Amino acid sequence: MVAYRSLFRLGGIITLIATLLLATSIASFTASTFFGLYETLQDVLIGSRSELLLYSARSRLPHTSIIPLNIYYSILDSEGVEAATPEVVALAYLLDRLVVVRGVDPVSFYNLFTLKIINGSLLRPDEPYYALIGYRLAGELGLGVGERILLQSVMREEFMEVKIKGVYRSDTYLDDEVIVSLQVGQWLRGIPADAVSLIRVKIRENTFRAEDLLRRIGSLSEEAGRPHRKTIDESLTSLLTALSRGRYSGEYILRSPKESIQAFLEEEFRLNEATLWILFTIMSTGFIFITYISLQVMIIDSRKEIWIVRAIGLSRRGIFSRYLVLLLLISAPVVAAGAMIGLQLSRMFSELGWMRLGPYSVTPHLPLPAILIMHVLIVIIGYLAVVEGVKSANRP
Repeated sequence: MVAYRSLFRLGGIITLIATLLLATSIASFTASTFFGLYETLQDVLIGSRSELLLYSARSRLPHTSIIPLNIYYSILDSEGVEAATPEVVALAYLLDRLVVVRGVDPVSFYNLFTLKIINGSLLRPDEPYYALIGYRLAGELGLGVGERILLQSVMREEFMEVKIKGVYRSDTYLDDEVIVSLQVGQWLRGIPADAVSLIRVKIRENTFRAEDLLRRIGSLSEEAGRPHRKTIDESLTSLLTALSRGRYSGEYILRSPKESIQAFLEEEFRLNEATLWILFTIMSTGFIFITYISLQVMIIDSRKEIWIVRAIGLSRRGIFSRYLVLLLLISAPVVAAGAMIGLQLSRMFSELGWMRLGPYSVTPHLPLPAILIMHVLIVIIGYLAVVEGVKSANRP
């Protein structure tokens, strides 16, 4: 029994644990950053499952779209629509920091978003030259209620001075933005007063059905091939039924915020969630491959001990099983510790402002399946290392 215990050197075990911890920490840090970026990209459009974004089919993203404002009034009267709000999204520099400025109609905007005012008060429709600022952005820039800020447009050589009326918290990426009146947003974006970037639509999921609209207006497929100028009602019906078809309809797209960004990533970068998981697995395999080398070195360094236990009757399979049990015993807690270290490091980088996606702070995210994949990879790679290492150690 004493001989069996001497099969493992303490120094080798410590080295193996340190190597595994380093590899999983690096893999977890990288993974939490990658998944955090992907989640941030999906969340920056902001919205719930019952909300859809209406924007131009010619635009790659809702933020870059320009559509007529009068569609908004038609949408309000549509069956299955609970609420809607027009928005203008512009980029501007604030104290040399790139920020998103969102022009809104306060009344309809508050029907869709709950803003908790930390300091000051909400923006009113009759206050075009006032602004609200997210608490996260206000904290990073050291701004507060009553201060005047200068917004320098990125799209054009224009600027606008507004006064901060309130600091809010929404627990969304709105907390990284500045909210202004629709007029200020249009000015900064450089679009006319009768245009907006997008219209956000909240639907009643139980009553809003594309099939009902199709039955109400008749078959659209027969009309699709006939070139004619559509009325507002026909255009609206066409774009609403695009929800079930999952494709462009006329000049507009109606998608959920998540579907919009997913379509953009797939069309522009060929990137989707499956691709991300494949990249993560390949990357993790590279990091964790150091486990293979570490185990090989540990076993070869224990060649003398292996010969001793072989001399007293322990088979090669017995030696193999003991190394494998050792790997299984230490892999789970080490992977858990490495995942925690990597995630905390990425969170620290995010809080320090070192992890940003344009104007937005990236929130690191490490899914549980990613941790399980790392554990499985360690076991598989470790198994191969033990097989090869034990063979090498038994050679004279």
